[in-house]
Amino acid sequence: MTAPAKETHVSMPVSDRIAADYRQRIRSGALPTGTVLPTVEAIQAEYAAYGRDGKISAMPVRQALYALRNEGLVAFRPGVGNVVIGGTDG
Repeated sequence: MTAPAKETHVSMPVSDRIAADYRQRIRSGALPTGTVLPTVEAIQAEYAAYGRDGKISAMPVRQALYALRNEGLVAFRPGVGNVVIGGTDG
């Protein structure tokens, strides 16, 4: 998965960028129900360009995943990770 062009979210906090991108992927069906999302570390690497020195901390990734969980799009499954549970436009 590739992060969108940096210019598209210039003034957004990194956590909001990540949440918006994954929200769009889920709602469009690009990430269908049952899909296990990448690990926090993989998402950090995906969005590294948004951080200082080419990296971001785990905190904005966790905040984005928490937002997606609160919206009912993702659920955490112990031993599995964050799984898409809904949100596809139909």
